[in-house]
Amino acid sequence: MALGRRGDERRSEEAAVSVATRSAWLGRSRCLRCAFATIYAMVEHATPAATMTEAFAWLATAMAVGGAVGAASAGLLVDRAGPTAGFALAGGAGALAVLTTMLRSRTLARRPAPVIPVIDTDTNEQLAQQTAA
Repeated sequence: MALGRRGDERRSEEAAVSVATRSAWLGRSRCLRCAFATIYAMVEHATPAATMTEAFAWLATAMAVGGAVGAASAGLLVDRAGPTAGFALAGGAGALAVLTTMLRSRTLARRPAPVIPVIDTDTNEQLAQQTAA
């Protein structure tokens, strides 16, 4: 009977860990979506239209290299100093990114908003009638 209870406890613990893990991943993905949207909007805002493709290519490259270097560095740090050091590295990198963004945002060139022409359908119909007559 004790073995049965122990197995039930183990299954309930595994289910609780599974639910907690899924919840953490869901929260993480929501935060990342917001962060990526903000980063891409900042690059779009700061980049002239003629070089937009190149700017996004550099952004994608920087994110890929940063993720790889960050993961490797955190892995080495966790192996040598434990998991707390890995979390500290991630927190420090995040704080550095926020600080850099705040300091750099003041120096970014502001582009004027694009002018979107408004088409007046009544005027177009009047012009079509005048040219037809």
